[in-house]
Amino acid sequence: HPTVTVAPETALTPAPTATPVVVPTATPSAAPTVTPEAEPTKLVVQYEPVLIDKEHFGTERFCAYIKKNMDVNQDGFLSAEEGNAVTEIALTYFYYEKEKQDEPEGTAIGFSYFPNLTHLGFVSSDALVIKDHPSLTHYGLGEAKTKDTYIENCPKLTSIFYSNAYGNLHVSDCEA
Repeated sequence: HPTVTVAPETALTPAPTATPVVVPTATPSAAPTVTPEAEPTKLVVQYEPVLIDKEHFGTERFCAYIKKNMDVNQDGFLSAEEGNAVTEIALTYFYYEKEKQDEPEGTAIGFSYFPNLTHLGFVSSDALVIKDHPSLTHYGLGEAKTKDTYIENCPKLTSIFYSNAYGNLHVSDCEA
């Protein structure tokens, strides 16, 4: 019987709200026997650009990852357009200095700025909080050093890979 654990309140700013938007697909009129697969519904979140800092994302490593991989215009802010485009985060040991790989450094937050995030791999922080995420389907960590992982109210989550991981995994109100 799973234990329900309430995630600690860590977000200092209100989370953006998502509005589903169906991305239109072109249907060929000359070939009625071929039916293209419908594009998945994309969520569009509107928010003012957010400073990529520990206040919004919790850890310096996560901020560095966002700046390198998602801050397309390299202005130090995450725009709604940049955040809406993210479908995968893979913050692995590759992004850590070798001598600091096993040093957790705070609580990773701010996943609500990535409403179309479906796959998340995260290896090290004191805690990881994913709450009320509309699109997350897969979460995984192998040989991770995250002390506490809180995943709450992620209705599409169907897969968790948690192998050789150090720490506690708290999941509630999810499919998995």
